[in-house]
Amino acid sequence: MTEKKERVISLFTEAGAKLIEGIKLLDPSLEDDENFIRTDERFAKGFFELIEGTGATGEELDVTFKEGRYDEMITVGPICVVTVCPHHLLPVIMSIHVGYIPKEKVVGLSKLVRVARRLAHRAVLQEKLTRDIVDEITNKLRARGAICFIKAWHACMFSRGVKEMTPVTTSAVTGIFLTEPTAKDEFFKLLEQTKNSSILS
Repeated sequence: MTEKKERVISLFTEAGAKLIEGIKLLDPSLEDDENFIRTDERFAKGFFELIEGTGATGEELDVTFKEGRYDEMITVGPICVVTVCPHHLLPVIMSIHVGYIPKEKVVGLSKLVRVARRLAHRAVLQEKLTRDIVDEITNKLRARGAICFIKAWHACMFSRGVKEMTPVTTSAVTGIFLTEPTAKDEFFKLLEQTKNSSILS
């Protein structure tokens, strides 16, 4: 564990302890409840996993191979991720689909998943995440174009406030997906074919 991560885990543990203190203040009968033993530590480690991509610089797209004669669309998804929103620090359950059309370089399919996961595991707005994913794919691979579609369920909506389990959808495109409507249409047709491949589709 790096010194920075150790410090962050320590801060999250302190925050977890404060949350537990507040819960027990509401219900003093929980003061000796054994279920709360080391809950602050578990909270810290669990929360860190949700935002572990924060500050990370990825090298996933650095290893590529020549695309040869392949210049058609490549898509991956759904990629299921649980992260947090910066407004409430409550969980966000995401289903991410990404695609790109290569120009010079092709990357291993698992690398696209890793990029999406790294960028998603931050306290980041869904709108910004969608844009960050296509920008990184476009810039790193010098792709003819990239596209990202995210459907997400925000706990700040379904566990509080309006209390509706309504998904929020965002999309972002670059390159050929901006200039050629048929490319974007093809992506969403392919996405439709994966509809039953995940409970988050």
